[in-house]
Amino acid sequence: MWAKLDDALIDHHKIADAGAQLGKNGQGLALAIYVVGLLYAVKHLTDGWLSRAVVKNFRHVRNPLRVADALVKAGLWEQDDGGFQIHDFTDYNRPAVDVRAQLDWDRRRKAFSRDDDLVAAVMRRDGDHCRYCGCEVDWVDRRGSNGAQFDHVVPRGPGSFDNVVVSCRACNSRKRDRTPEQAGMVLRPAPGPGALCG
Repeated sequence: MWAKLDDALIDHHKIADAGAQLGKNGQGLALAIYVVGLLYAVKHLTDGWLSRAVVKNFRHVRNPLRVADALVKAGLWEQDDGGFQIHDFTDYNRPAVDVRAQLDWDRRRKAFSRDDDLVAAVMRRDGDHCRYCGCEVDWVDRRGSNGAQFDHVVPRGPGSFDNVVVSCRACNSRKRDRTPEQAGMVLRPAPGPGALCG
């Protein structure tokens, strides 16, 4: 997972304000604890909430709770019951519910690709043709528009024989996380011998 940081943070007036409260090297202390708090929140999916006990264990500076209080006074963090809330956390970083859903989807998608029997069955049914445009796909091409991919007809639906089809990269990119109807596309019947683009 990744935390989003504004590249202007090092010059942000709130970091400067927090630093001024802390004295010598204060700006560096404020920046360090702010960043460590942000990374902790992203790693542990807390939506920007940090308990006082967690902050107290930030060993990157002496007296991290003093730095946390300066961040609150500067408006970067907010005092919360038993801890701190990073101001505007979910405006810049993905909410935990979205991250968990993505991790679950990645796990299910990988489970499909590890099921050799299911993958082989989908390939046998669809042959070497995209179920959206009908063009022949290339199973070796990893970059071109005709490169073969698998698409979940119902986005984030089950990795099942009825929901996974062969797709060219162009159609899969066009469809994205939408149903064929939402994308203005038609799911063609599985091709017979000698199917052609068109």
